[in-house]
Amino acid sequence: VRSRRQRQMCIRDRFEAFVLNKPKSTGIVQWMLNSAWPETYWQLYDYYLYPTGAFYGTKVANQPILIAYNYGDKAVYVANETYENYNDLTANVKVYDSRSKEVFTKSFPIVLEPYKVMKITDIVPVKDPNKLYFIDLEIVNGAEEKVSENFYWISTKEDEMKTEEGSWIYTPTKAHGDLTYLLKLPKTEVSVEYTVDKTQKSEIFVTVTLENTTDKISFFNELTLVGMNNEAILPVMWSDNYISLAPNEKKVVTVRANKKEVQAQEVKVLYNGFNSKEAKRQ
Repeated sequence: VRSRRQRQMCIRDRFEAFVLNKPKSTGIVQWMLNSAWPETYWQLYDYYLYPTGAFYGTKVANQPILIAYNYGDKAVYVANETYENYNDLTANVKVYDSRSKEVFTKSFPIVLEPYKVMKITDIVPVKDPNKLYFIDLEIVNGAEEKVSENFYWISTKEDEMKTEEGSWIYTPTKAHGDLTYLLKLPKTEVSVEYTVDKTQKSEIFVTVTLENTTDKISFFNELTLVGMNNEAILPVMWSDNYISLAPNEKKVVTVRANKKEVQAQEVKVLYNGFNSKEAKRQ
């Protein structure tokens, strides 16, 4: 899970930077979509057709309506990648320290013009003894339905770059930020319930409800659709994965798979939470 977390961040932030810096940013090249051989980096889905953390990071960063944190100026932005006006939206911004204590919360009414980017608030870096804090972002419409959401884990110790040795393609790192406290996060309990629908002709659909039943952040929850012997069913398409849940938050995700890959197998959902009391369960 650790490498998948890193891949999600490394891929997601480049797409977000492209969106938030328009029109100065004019294009982006992603290497690579998939891998022709088994490996643990670069691809959005791997040799076995398993969607990686990078896939879901890319999916989040390319939401038609995007709310995102800009690492460059430490501010939250919203972006409209469509050609429609949105007049009845609210951006909710929450910041938690390393112990899941809410240290900042504010809502912002927003009006989004077509194909526009707008800064809504600065984020004051949190002074935290564990050098870690979290930013939880969402946009809801007038019916309180989520239009966009995003989640960040930030080190109070910033990366240091060797800019003097950088080139157009690569800038070496002098010192990395400190995210080691992620390994010491308080344990959480997550309720996982799911229903399987096999009534469709060519696909099965599974709806999964995750609920964090604690007052601590449940970080980076991974879901896997499995069949016999707990082997992953591939290919699959999750609506979201590697999901972090705020204290007492509930979230519903879906997954679909080709019936030919499932055949007569019993379908189950395998759960793995980064800081869950139970490492794995189904």
